[in-house]
Amino acid sequence: MYDELLTPVDGIRHISIGENCVVLEAVSNIISYDDVIALVNKTMSRQPPPVKCKKPSAHTVEVELMDLDHTSRRLLVAIQGMSCATCVNAIESSLVKVEGIKAVRVNLVGEKGEIEYEPDVLTSHAVAEKINSMGFMCTVIQDGKHSGYSELVVHITGMTCSSCTNSIERMLTGLEGIKEASVVLTTEMGKIQYDNNVIGVRTILRSIRDAGFAVEIPSKDTKLEALSHRKTINSWRLTFVLCLMLAAPSMIIMYVVPSSKNVIVGLKLKPFLLFVIATPGQYIGGRKFFVTAWKSVIHKSANMDVLISLGGIISYLYSVAVLL
Repeated sequence: MYDELLTPVDGIRHISIGENCVVLEAVSNIISYDDVIALVNKTMSRQPPPVKCKKPSAHTVEVELMDLDHTSRRLLVAIQGMSCATCVNAIESSLVKVEGIKAVRVNLVGEKGEIEYEPDVLTSHAVAEKINSMGFMCTVIQDGKHSGYSELVVHITGMTCSSCTNSIERMLTGLEGIKEASVVLTTEMGKIQYDNNVIGVRTILRSIRDAGFAVEIPSKDTKLEALSHRKTINSWRLTFVLCLMLAAPSMIIMYVVPSSKNVIVGLKLKPFLLFVIATPGQYIGGRKFFVTAWKSVIHKSANMDVLISLGGIISYLYSVAVLL
């Protein structure tokens, strides 16, 4: 394609195109070296621009090209000082207006930003300085050629069995832009490979939460906590204590309150008291099961939470029907 654009120019006799360069043979007394470079740069404005030009001999000019598939580079930065989504929007809207920046994705939770920019227009340092000038602290983490896929590690809680991990993996791989998803039940960690040009971190996290699970990007502390299951153990301990506090009075009522005593005509005192105590135990103590089960059913999958919820709701409704 380059030979069709350049050969009609007077002074250029031959063009050979390699994998990473274009070599022009020019007649020096007709067209100068500087004119050749200017011509190449003008032509390349419709194609990937050259990295640099050099003059191997008196009559040839060699132009080294950037990757023809992607002229941009991927810059990963750490951004501190963001407090809400407004900060994220301010950074993204300001950067996309800068010449040479093609795409911006900022993650508030992870305090990171991913910028796709053209290195022949501006440098990574200039991008970081632009963010610093907006009142945030920005440091460059990684600067390299554009990579189609990124890896995201997340901490997922609320899983009870392999059915949960399978439903999460199936849901994630069904999203456009996600290449692979792997979730480990024992460590509560998930690893996701995704195309950052198609889907972002916030969309992935929101999809997992919509499926009925709690998810966060782990820090060093949360990784250690995930291994010890400390948060999960504390949560279930609190639920157990609450249910035990409601179960103990129920046992006392069953043996102490007489069965013949009425609240009103047709309504016995004992079943009425048991109904009052059992209701908060059913819906407060079992809330986690019900929420996760409902979201699982919405996504057309079933897990242990669905089974537990069905058993609890059927038993409760039957007892209410008997009471009435």
